[in-house]
Amino acid sequence: MGQYYHAYTKNATEERVWSLQCTNFTETRNFDWYIGLKLTEHSWCGNVLTDAMSFYLYKNPTQLAWVGDYAYDAEVYEKCWKDEDSEFNFVVSNESFDYAGKWLVNHTTKEAFPLDKPAGEMWVMYPISLLTAIGNGKGGGDYYGKNKMIGKWAMHILSIEDFAPTDYTIIQPPNFNA
Repeated sequence: MGQYYHAYTKNATEERVWSLQCTNFTETRNFDWYIGLKLTEHSWCGNVLTDAMSFYLYKNPTQLAWVGDYAYDAEVYEKCWKDEDSEFNFVVSNESFDYAGKWLVNHTTKEAFPLDKPAGEMWVMYPISLLTAIGNGKGGGDYYGKNKMIGKWAMHILSIEDFAPTDYTIIQPPNFNA
């Protein structure tokens, strides 16, 4: 069976569980707005979900995890999958997030890498959902590539910034397309 995901965020002002279906889809069932609930269905740069999350993380340090419905042992599993009052359908914008020159910053490990799209790449996997996935490998639609960074930043405090902090370690962007 396929594993579905919800994104969990917590920062100084709020705690949210993000349904991975945008309001436009849940209200209309118009499949032009369907993004996919499985990890690899929606984990690519430039769709309305990843852009919405990127706008949310921009200059907003936030604890983040992409929690699968088979991740029963996850610290936030109950919150993500059993508490119906916590679910939030994200609202999409027609504006695309501009990743050029932006940095993904991990404030927990004090690491950062550039989010620029590799030259010549049309489809690029969205590193944030993959880095923060909890439960990957337990269902269909999960990431089964070779990159060992999958899930390593789950529940870490992340943000997208214009510059990498000078006292953080710059790392190579993980290549989830390989």
